[in-house]
Amino acid sequence: MVNALFQVYLYGFNSEHEEKLRKVLKGSGASRFLELSDSITHVLLGTDCDPAFSKQLKQLSYRCASKEELKVQRFERNSNFTWVF
Repeated sequence: MVNALFQVYLYGFNSEHEEKLRKVLKGSGASRFLELSDSITHVLLGTDCDPAFSKQLKQLSYRCASKEELKVQRFERNSNFTWVF
């Protein structure tokens, strides 16, 4: 089980994928943030990312440099996910 030390922000997912990710995060005990903040430890990026968000994420990573590294995972457009619930 993932504990609340994982502070996750989701961006660029369609509503169906985002809902499934929210369920996974809730079941794992991770905290999901609705806005970017210095408290976030992980960012999951979908396929719909715009340049303005990339700039915000870069600024956040600079602010987080003094603490443990910010983890960012991008999902490729052609990725096939198998969701099990």
